[in-house]
Amino acid sequence: MKKLLTFLFIFVAFTVSCRRTSAYLPELERADSLMFVHPDSALIVLTRLDSTASFRGEERARFALLMTQARSRNYIRPANDSLIRIATDYYGKNGPADKLAWSYVYMSDVNRDMGNDSVALFYIKEANKLSTQLTDSVLIYYTEYFWGNMLERRHPYDECIPHLINAYNYAKEMNKRDWIISNLNEIGDAYINTKRYNEARKYLMEALGYLEGDSTHRYAASINGRIALSYFAQDKSEEALRYVNAAISAVPKINNYGTSFPIYALKGSILSKMGEYDSAEAYINKCTDSHSSLRMIYEKNMASLEKSRGNYRKAVDHFERYAIYKDSLEDMKLADKVAELDKRYDMSEVRADKEKAELQNRILILALVCAVMLAVAAVVAIMLIIARKKRQMAMMDAAREAMINDVANCVRAETSRLLDEERGVGDRLRQRIIEMDTLVGRIRSIDKMPDSKRVHSKADLVLDESDKMHLAMLVDECFNGYSTSLRSHYPRLTDDDMALINMIKIGVPNSDMSLLLGISDSALKKRKYRMKVERLLLDKDDILEDWVLDTSV
Repeated sequence: MKKLLTFLFIFVAFTVSCRRTSAYLPELERADSLMFVHPDSALIVLTRLDSTASFRGEERARFALLMTQARSRNYIRPANDSLIRIATDYYGKNGPADKLAWSYVYMSDVNRDMGNDSVALFYIKEANKLSTQLTDSVLIYYTEYFWGNMLERRHPYDECIPHLINAYNYAKEMNKRDWIISNLNEIGDAYINTKRYNEARKYLMEALGYLEGDSTHRYAASINGRIALSYFAQDKSEEALRYVNAAISAVPKINNYGTSFPIYALKGSILSKMGEYDSAEAYINKCTDSHSSLRMIYEKNMASLEKSRGNYRKAVDHFERYAIYKDSLEDMKLADKVAELDKRYDMSEVRADKEKAELQNRILILALVCAVMLAVAAVVAIMLIIARKKRQMAMMDAAREAMINDVANCVRAETSRLLDEERGVGDRLRQRIIEMDTLVGRIRSIDKMPDSKRVHSKADLVLDESDKMHLAMLVDECFNGYSTSLRSHYPRLTDDDMALINMIKIGVPNSDMSLLLGISDSALKKRKYRMKVERLLLDKDDILEDWVLDTSV
């Protein structure tokens, strides 16, 4: 009863869980389908769910992954990684591999936005390892692109380029125009930073081809600016000026504050090199900002401009301020490096903890396997012992049965012997009684009479009623009440019938029976037949004498 109640409880809980899951699953599927088409709509669906739903288990993990993904695609910076960690923790233990890979991608993305580059790099590598085992092109694209982008931020440009090119190839394979343009822009920037300007322009020009003259595209200013920078670095001022003007014309349309300052500074540098100092100063002055890196660009460009004009005093002032901002920026970079070392140390601890957890899991699995094997061995041993005991019991039962059969056979043989002896004694006693009876003696004397005497004494030989009664009493005494029992079983038998049967029982010949009953031999045969068929109800083929001698009633 207790087991039945437990089963019913589990069944009801499972049913309720399934019904609850089905209520939110369509909305999660809808958000997932909108993620790469209309990420703002996906975020609205998930935000509405977040305010009403109570998630558990896989639902909770999937919601955490989708919400992190939606916020990332809507450029909402995360405060921490607590939400996406729900997904990595769940899918790390339960799978599937594709969900775990995506969780690692966005754990990397969140930590990159938080400035935790080492942690971000660790997770994107883990995601890339998993993606190589799957066939999801979008997943592989993201792992390669994020990996390359993070390496570019950390400045090992030669290392980042292969990942960005891999991402670009996957974007082309999927025909994702914006992804292709973004990757070409990143690849061009990486080549510029390695001073391979011709290779940089090859990719940047290809990106312009994908823009198809669309100056309103969000990458238009950036791509044209980088092409201008590549020409400027090779002292090709005319070409550089043409592309920087195209970049500046796109700046108001993209309204990107961070992109516009370097482009204005670049045009100022180009004009300064071309000797147009007043125009150069106008563009350089657009770069005044309190941010150290932008202020440093302004001071450096102004120092170069004043030097070109011959205003060495002003050039020195600008250069000194440039040095101050540069030192400040170097200090910030140094602090970032120290923080980065701390993060690496933290990551080494994370990795060590992860390896320790994996080792503990392996030990636990090994222990469970050993326990299962021991349990199986114990069960097998118990089954063998039980089987052995069963065989022993079967052998003992067989031996006991054989012994009982032997004893029974002996008893039956002895009983049969005793019965035979008893029967022999009974037969001898019965024969003795019959031989001593006067009526029987008289009947047997008929055989010794000559035929002439038998004919003349025929009337005297017929049994009277007292003789028939005497004969019945003799048969009852010698054959365990045979005559009385037969008469009770077959009440239709007459006195003559009983006399006939009693004579058969004591062995009187047929020839003598006809004399004793006072009938002819043919009449005797007819009487026997009618008695057999009509009163004893025997088959006509049965032999009356055999039936009388064999039956004990």
